[in-house]
Amino acid sequence: MVRLAAGALPAEALAVLAGPVGEAVARAAGYAGRALSENTRRAYASDWRAFCSWCEAGGVAALPAAPVVIAGHLASLAATLGRSGLRRRLAAIAHHHRQAGHPWETRQPAISATMRGILATHGRPARPAAALTSAEVKRLLASCGTDVAGVRDRALLLVGFAGALRRSELVGIDREHLRFTSEGMTVLIPRAKRDQEGEGASIGIPRGLNPLSCPVRAVEAWLKRSRIEWGPVFRRVSAAGGLEDRLTPQGVWRILRRRAEMATSWWTSASGSPRTGSGRGSLRRPT
Repeated sequence: MVRLAAGALPAEALAVLAGPVGEAVARAAGYAGRALSENTRRAYASDWRAFCSWCEAGGVAALPAAPVVIAGHLASLAATLGRSGLRRRLAAIAHHHRQAGHPWETRQPAISATMRGILATHGRPARPAAALTSAEVKRLLASCGTDVAGVRDRALLLVGFAGALRRSELVGIDREHLRFTSEGMTVLIPRAKRDQEGEGASIGIPRGLNPLSCPVRAVEAWLKRSRIEWGPVFRRVSAAGGLEDRLTPQGVWRILRRRAEMATSWWTSASGSPRTGSGRGSLRRPT
């Protein structure tokens, strides 16, 4: 049932909304509520609470907020939030205004001019996390043995590097998302980071010339070893070698961290000093 403020609509309209039209409107509201990813909704909620607290402390209205108030809020954060943080805070404020039916002008002069001034004074170019080089990936692969965890980690590293996938995209892959051919493998990414529409994307990964570094062969070896026929491809492995639940992005970070420590120890003892190489994928160095 659609929630409406008492007296907001005439009795005739309320009667219509109580029937099939009302159910359809309720479903539409449900779809609208899923327009943003869960992570984005949580981030917006956190930013909105911070803005409301700031407004309450200053004795001004948060909804609707005057453009100069929003500009002042951004100015108060100029020294503590970076470019992306400021833009997310502004996006959260805009989202809640639109949700409440208040007009919102993206290019409102007071807000846009303040944002430009902040970025010109304090802003630093966005710098992505350093990606692993091909030489670093090779050292990580050298730490992967033939045990269950080692076979999984080899497939995880090679697919992430070859497909330029984020950790959240890697752990979201199910067996149903993979298709193998003689030429390579197609991976369906159900929802990428910037894919707010949820349409997904297909990524083609060709077979490599070197069997030891071929991502397709690594995944085939992992599926054969794990006997995974459906559900999550990359799962946690117990100390006894048993498969558990789906890996999390944090779990991938821990794997990278552990493999990096193992690779550094092995490489230092073998050559005396680490080396660097060229070529970058999307897996990020653990820090």
